[in-house]
Amino acid sequence: MGRDLRVTHVLELILRLKQICNFVPDGGSGSVKLDHLHDRLRNAADLGEKSLVFTQFADDRFGADRLAKELGSLRPLVYSGHIPAQHRARIVTEFEKSPDRPLLILSLKAGGTGLNLTPASHVFHFDRWWNPATEAQAEDRVYRIGQIRDVHVQTYTIADSIEERIVEVLADKRALFDDVIDGVDHTALGRLDLDTLLTAVQG
Repeated sequence: MGRDLRVTHVLELILRLKQICNFVPDGGSGSVKLDHLHDRLRNAADLGEKSLVFTQFADDRFGADRLAKELGSLRPLVYSGHIPAQHRARIVTEFEKSPDRPLLILSLKAGGTGLNLTPASHVFHFDRWWNPATEAQAEDRVYRIGQIRDVHVQTYTIADSIEERIVEVLADKRALFDDVIDGVDHTALGRLDLDTLLTAVQG
């Protein structure tokens, strides 16, 4: 794009590359993350343990709705911005009280704060939210008063991908933690370094 290249263009590219780290976008259903996640979730369920899966996306191509479809054998519940507010408390209650509901899939924005989900003892970050404090807040949903189990947290990062390169960038550019997120406020873009963002998308 030459002189027309802007930070917003690179952020959009990063977003799309992050999405295809979750699922093949068209004409296929492959996902190495999903294959591994399914095995871990099934093992936890077989032990009578409950799990949370967080994703920054809520849609049916790359996010929570897609995960719910692919993991249908576990009868997952979904908690995302697509769910009307008046139904969310019922979803949490069903997850807490029903022994045959071992899995709750949450979008990070909707479910990352304010909930007490101590029936779960496993937390999976299916994709990375580039603010580690936000990920920690999501994990804290199970670290509440009343938790009596050991809690296991796992994070998925695809090797040799945009996910891995952004982790490396953020190690050096911690100021980006609050900015490189879906839906970033354009008033914050002045803090972002275009050259640094380009480092993430150029091999």
